[in-house]
Amino acid sequence: MSLNGSRNVRLSRERLEDLRLGRVRKQTSAMIEECEKNIAELRDAAIQRAAAPALRKIQAELRQLAPQIEKAPDATLKAVRARQKRLHAAIADAQVAASKWSREQAALSARLQDLRSRAETERKTSPTGETQSFGNVNLAVKQASIALQSGRLQEAESAAAAAEQLLEETDKANFDETVRREVVRGLIATLTDMGFVMEGPRLTEAEKNGGVVVLNGRLPSGRMARFNVHVDGRLQFDFDGYEGQSCAKELAQVEKQLQERCAIL
Repeated sequence: MSLNGSRNVRLSRERLEDLRLGRVRKQTSAMIEECEKNIAELRDAAIQRAAAPALRKIQAELRQLAPQIEKAPDATLKAVRARQKRLHAAIADAQVAASKWSREQAALSARLQDLRSRAETERKTSPTGETQSFGNVNLAVKQASIALQSGRLQEAESAAAAAEQLLEETDKANFDETVRREVVRGLIATLTDMGFVMEGPRLTEAEKNGGVVVLNGRLPSGRMARFNVHVDGRLQFDFDGYEGQSCAKELAQVEKQLQERCAIL
């Protein structure tokens, strides 16, 4: 006898908040690293001299903020983000002072550098290391930069807006994948404890909305369980080789342990 179907699973509010704060901490640390990298890579001597006082102050403030990440992640992220914007604005002002850009061009240049830094932070904290989304963001930023260099400011503004939209979508997709991975880890631990020999996880249909993570488990008796975990929270299951109501009892045991182990509802 077999039993198959699907559930919409979700993590408890408390567990979701734990995952969110963990991601915020990683993003904040990566953002500080990116700021330091931006400063270190500044090569133009005239721009270095003009921006030096502002950059020294920003660096000192970032060093003071770093120890606060663990205790106050949201507030620290907001504060670091403000320093990152100031950093790029200071470099843009220095470009104006060095007669490299007009004021309007410099502002747009700062915006593009900010987008590059955000994209790099997102890449560093991605749970998958997937490159297509970041490639799309970088392509939009590159198109904006080319338009800026050619004096086509309206076109550059449009490309920058497209890059910002892509970044927001990428950030959401990365958090959704973080949640799915929590569900997958819970399933693997639960089924292993129940005696299943696990195969997977394996990602299929990766090109379609985050793909499907497939898990297969087999008991020594020959009974099998298969789970498909979608990024939107859908969980498909198929228990095979069971007699009578034993497959329904097995599913109930899996659901109970997931709730206890991972706060999966």
